[in-house]
Amino acid sequence: MKRSTIIVINLLIACIIGLIIIFPDFTRHMNRYGEDFQPTREQSSLERERIGGQPERMVPDPARRMPPFDNHQLPVPPSLRNAHSRLVFDFVSFFFLALFLLYFNTRNLLLNTGHQLDGWKNTVVSIGGSLVICTLFLVFRTLITDFPRQAFHLNGMDMFKTLSAGIITVLYGSIIILIYRQQQMKLENQSLKTENLQATYNVLTAQINPHFFFNSLNTLSALVREQQKEASLKYINELSHIFRYVLNSNKKELVALQEELYFLNAYRYMLEIRYEDKLFFDIHIDGKYLRYLLPVLSFQPVIENIIKHNVISEKKPLTICIYITEEEQLAISNPIRPKLGYEENTGIGLKNLTDRYRLLLSENILIENDGRNFTVKLPIVEKTRFE
Repeated sequence: MKRSTIIVINLLIACIIGLIIIFPDFTRHMNRYGEDFQPTREQSSLERERIGGQPERMVPDPARRMPPFDNHQLPVPPSLRNAHSRLVFDFVSFFFLALFLLYFNTRNLLLNTGHQLDGWKNTVVSIGGSLVICTLFLVFRTLITDFPRQAFHLNGMDMFKTLSAGIITVLYGSIIILIYRQQQMKLENQSLKTENLQATYNVLTAQINPHFFFNSLNTLSALVREQQKEASLKYINELSHIFRYVLNSNKKELVALQEELYFLNAYRYMLEIRYEDKLFFDIHIDGKYLRYLLPVLSFQPVIENIIKHNVISEKKPLTICIYITEEEQLAISNPIRPKLGYEENTGIGLKNLTDRYRLLLSENILIENDGRNFTVKLPIVEKTRFE
């Protein structure tokens, strides 16, 4: 809550308190004002005797004009003039009392000392300080109003009004401090949540790198052993692009689909060298989806999972299809050709990607297995969602 907002609210509440306090006196004095201009019973009797008990008939005289009625010419009794001055004095005095009490009860927020808001100490200080302020105000007000008579006499109504103003301001101060505490707790919880998500995300991305580069280096070593110089140089070049992309991924969370496809082209070349004419990619993505966002390194764990669990051979080449579904999701599909024997599952692949989707987009990936094809559907989102 901003300091300027608290100041404006304090001014409004002080004004309202001043109006509430003078409202009963204002109503009573207005009633007296109306009674002072009603004809008394003695005046009515004298008028009837003057005209012989009969109402005087007024014969209109066309030549005589009545002067316009001006209510400002009505005499105001001295008692009412004093009452008006009293109302103004009451409003001003209680307005400044309420304003000072409001400032005292919200001093921690106005002075940016929010660390002093904890515990009962602040509540005790607010109540005790407000009582002292109200007592001093009541004594000072009584001395001013009784100064001509040089007598000190506490007025019960003034005591009640002063106590009411004190109670209202203490309650207001307590409420606004509670609101401030709730806002601070929400901000702290959000900050802790963000830090936790960032730490978790860093752990997940760190898990990808060793798993990915281990397989890449194995392929490179095989090319070197076979003395394929040109293929080795190009492989190293493509591997450097992937290294750069993965290193930059630590600074990113979401990337455009177009960037992921650039990474996929380099990654696909490395896989094609590794499986030479046994692995193929069929990619169909409309250009309007290239600016859609998804977590960085989303292709790699899905494709690694496909290669890990399926047979890839000359007799059974494998084709990986990548396309956009009718629901505007990125689908990566392959025919199911399970490997014989048991292969240990480290749990890094799709689980890692699922966790990152939940952290970054609050979305879940969809996995479909109809017995013939295995499909992973990844949500992609428009960039405007984060603007």
